[in-house]
Amino acid sequence: MLCMAPLRQVLALNPEDVLLSEAQSVCAARAASFASFPGAGTTQLIDHYLRMERPNPCSAALFVVLKGPARGTR
Repeated sequence: MLCMAPLRQVLALNPEDVLLSEAQSVCAARAASFASFPGAGTTQLIDHYLRMERPNPCSAALFVVLKGPARGTR
């Protein structure tokens, strides 16, 4: 069960929670704290996802369903 907490935090992110220029995200559990992205290419991958793959319009979530009837939802 411990491995689900990080996934839950990632799925709870909204686009405004991510600072791509600084490779950081706001930690949902601690409102004012930041966490760095793991890996060197993570910033580029998230940027590509936001520009090219994320459907428009969609929910406020950063990561959403890309296909099917739930497209654009958390």
